[in-house]
Amino acid sequence: MIDLYTRPDSAGQKVQIMLEECGLGHALHVLDPAGPDDDLPARYTAICADRLAPAIVDHDSLDGRAMPVSQASAILIYLAGKTGRFLPKADRDRFKMLEWLVWGGQLKAPISEDALDQAPGAPPDHPALNVLEAQLTKTRAFVAGRQYTIADISIVADCLAVCEDPKGFESYPATKRWLETILSRAPVKRALATMHDSERRARATDSLELRIRGTALEAR
Repeated sequence: MIDLYTRPDSAGQKVQIMLEECGLGHALHVLDPAGPDDDLPARYTAICADRLAPAIVDHDSLDGRAMPVSQASAILIYLAGKTGRFLPKADRDRFKMLEWLVWGGQLKAPISEDALDQAPGAPPDHPALNVLEAQLTKTRAFVAGRQYTIADISIVADCLAVCEDPKGFESYPATKRWLETILSRAPVKRALATMHDSERRARATDSLELRIRGTALEAR
């Protein structure tokens, strides 16, 4: 069993998607996005220094001891190594994928006010989206090549933070195709639905724990 502590944001979406993709049973502890640090669970603050990023505790780690990991990218790499999934085996392919995993942070870079002046429902004219569009036009598949990897899982959540509706990416056709491909995956649908539902319920109750085994979900 894995405990996931996260706010209902794009970083949490990345980890939730990965857990669903890997079919790993987990307990989702949703942190109040507006709550003070003093209200954060001690189990979370003990393993997450900045008190902002998602964190997990894997109670079924490979060495048999509880394994805490914080920061979304580090968690994705850890879970990929644990399961042997969504991580290229060849060194050249793996490091190319890691380049794009790190690059994904560019989508969070500040943009000008002029770039925000777009049609309603469309993403801003973000320089990073132009880079992503060029890469996906080149690969004609996924971010780092022909294989679906943790780089895709990470960047798709960042894209949704820029614009929630893939239809808004009409001016980025390769990115729109890529988004629609990933968002059609059943594990991704489950993860996003869980996060959206947990955000709504967490705001209503100030705290929430969801225990998830496969596709079964129970609030506590």
